[in-house]
Amino acid sequence: MHFPLARVVYSTFKWHENTLTRYCQGMDLEWLELSHDEHEIEKQNAHRAKVKALKDDLSQLRLTCLHMMGQRLDGLSFKELQHLEDQLSNGLLSVKDKKGQF
Repeated sequence: MHFPLARVVYSTFKWHENTLTRYCQGMDLEWLELSHDEHEIEKQNAHRAKVKALKDDLSQLRLTCLHMMGQRLDGLSFKELQHLEDQLSNGLLSVKDKKGQF
């Protein structure tokens, strides 16, 4: 009896196992020696950093949206205002082109 699928699965497993072994040999082994609590603290810190980055991105996107609506322009330089005007002009042209297709 031949089991080609079993051979494929086994060889794939061995390949992954070998890759993982090579990877672990090259990584910093100090991380593996940390206690469970230290791992959890690192995970929480990484999670907090990701949440902060996402909140910062969201704040920036909200500010950009307000700028596009002509609000909160006081802090922008002349060059930034010019760039905003160009973006709005290009957007308006795209809308007019799309509207003209109807």
